[in-house]
Amino acid sequence: MNRKTQTIIWIAIAAMTFMIKPTQAATYYQSDKNNTLKIESVAFSMVNTTDTKVVIRVGESQFTQKQKQEASKNTAKNLISTPVVSSMKYSIEQLRSFYDEAGSLYGLDPRLIEAVHQVETGKSCDCKKSYAGAIGPMQFLRSTFVHYSDGNICDARDAIFAGANLLSQNGAAQGDIKSALFSYNHSNTYVNKVIDVMNSIVR
Repeated sequence: MNRKTQTIIWIAIAAMTFMIKPTQAATYYQSDKNNTLKIESVAFSMVNTTDTKVVIRVGESQFTQKQKQEASKNTAKNLISTPVVSSMKYSIEQLRSFYDEAGSLYGLDPRLIEAVHQVETGKSCDCKKSYAGAIGPMQFLRSTFVHYSDGNICDARDAIFAGANLLSQNGAAQGDIKSALFSYNHSNTYVNKVIDVMNSIVR
């Protein structure tokens, strides 16, 4: 090895020594009679792995994964209950007249319809959209709403009549209120809550 090459290697070794902590490396080198540079025992690490386990996965870093998680959370937040004012506001007296009309048309206790409206949106007339995509005062998916009404999903009157129609067609008109409510929302907790609210309404 010529002296120029040997000098370059020594400079490189010195540079690496300055870049790491003394406790992280031990470097020994010498020249033999043949002017050949020997390096015995080089042990160093640019990452302290004493307390942190470093895992490398091809294609996606932890930073990228964190960004995706944050983006997912923000998307969910933007979808939860975004209110859009409907074209018509109704008083509680008007709403109760709709419950009575829909109950008479579909053979239901109007308190049942009122209870569903209460549990779904607190008898709101706003066009709320849930994180699951349900829309309007009675919280319908659009694909479900069109089966029970050709009206406006965001109008409280149209939504109330659609809700009554759904309940009627799924057993409430024959007295099977629990099955009808379960068809509206597949949750026994929901079913029991609506029934409790219905029984508390004094007309």
